[in-house]
Amino acid sequence: MTCARRDTMLMALHCGEPATADCDECARALADESMFVRAVESGLAGIRAPRISSLVRAKIAPRVRRPVRRPATSAAPFAIAAAALLASVALVIALFPKKPTEPVVRAVPPRQLEPTVPELPKPEPVKPEPKPPEPEPVRPHEPEPKPPEPPVKPPPEQPEPRPPEKPPQKTIEQPAAEIAAVVRSGALSVAGRKMTGSISIPAGTEFRADGRVRLEFANAAITLDAGSKGSLDVNAIALTDGEMLVDAPGSTPLELRLATPVRSASPVGRFVAFARPDAIFVDEGAARSGTMVLAEGRQYRLGAEPVAVKRTLGEKWKSSMARETVLWSCDFDSGKAPKGVSIDALFAQKAVKTTKIEANPFYYAHVRLLSDDRKLFVAKPATHIRFRYFVKKATALTVQTQNLSKDENFEVTIAEPIVGEWTTVTLRVMDLPVNPGGKKAVVEAGDVFPWMRWLVGAPGKEAEAIIDDLQVLEITR
Repeated sequence: MTCARRDTMLMALHCGEPATADCDECARALADESMFVRAVESGLAGIRAPRISSLVRAKIAPRVRRPVRRPATSAAPFAIAAAALLASVALVIALFPKKPTEPVVRAVPPRQLEPTVPELPKPEPVKPEPKPPEPEPVRPHEPEPKPPEPPVKPPPEQPEPRPPEKPPQKTIEQPAAEIAAVVRSGALSVAGRKMTGSISIPAGTEFRADGRVRLEFANAAITLDAGSKGSLDVNAIALTDGEMLVDAPGSTPLELRLATPVRSASPVGRFVAFARPDAIFVDEGAARSGTMVLAEGRQYRLGAEPVAVKRTLGEKWKSSMARETVLWSCDFDSGKAPKGVSIDALFAQKAVKTTKIEANPFYYAHVRLLSDDRKLFVAKPATHIRFRYFVKKATALTVQTQNLSKDENFEVTIAEPIVGEWTTVTLRVMDLPVNPGGKKAVVEAGDVFPWMRWLVGAPGKEAEAIIDDLQVLEITR
């Protein structure tokens, strides 16, 4: 018969009789070597049965003898015999029924479950500790070479920001300042007009002197030679051609704009100078050009550095200078005091030198002149005192005189005298100030002055001055 689960014909022999079985039983029967050999020999099973492993085939195939196929016989006798057998069996069962048998209960020993032992983690193999490396010999410390610094790239040039464009502004031209002056004699030609008396001209406007012109400007008396050209500005006069004479107090703010600007260097006294555009001669007082002091009695060529040169200026101006009348003088050339005058000083080099004052709380030394009749001079509007001084080092020089009529001292101090140069000082008596700390008083015409003196230094501070060419005179212009 054909197996219900296989496509191959499987046959087994049970007591020499053919029988059918499912695939599992056929497989177990055929697995027996002797049964398989008998089946093969009887032609009931093939050597190629799929349930037989290749190992069994290889083992039993040489011993199998192929049976000789015989022609098939009829199955009728076998069927009759089988039916008779089955009928006899059924009759026996019916006649002798079997007592019900109790089912045999076989004690099945309980299955002992093996205890499950949890698997423990395997211990990790212990690694041997590595031996410490042998210390290397210590080498002397060598500084590590510094890596080369990368080149510094200059920052990229940024274009300069342009200033914001300002809208064009309308410039309003300011009118030039008007300069006032007084023409005392002659006339000035300004822009084709001749001007005399009190005039007012725009600053910087050029003028030309028609003849010799005497002009009062910036508290100074200025005399212009005929044909001279120049211009006026605030407290300044510029000379571009010709010559001029300047007679002014030492404290004048006037600036002479020549090749280089020149100012008075004598804040006290009188400043007298002759000038042309490239040169100047200081007749009295002192002048300053830049940082250089132009001493009295010398002519200088002006430039980057003024240079003293031979005098060529001033001779033709004598008729234009102020008239002077000497009332009293003392040049000390004889080495004696003039008649009627007592001198408290030291005579030296045809002059008088200051002598130390005893027990004076303000000054160190002085030169003192005292009139025997207590009337050294009398004040008048044109009365002046003139003298020359020389100091070796910077020290204040004070000129002091007593006003007998006011019973008070009047004095003036030259705080910064010219050092190392003989310098002339001319003082107007009516302009002398009263002694600081004294009573309020002014010099009036007719006041009597019995003495005068020159004081230098302070207690404990030695100083010295030399005085010469003392004059009391009247000056009129």
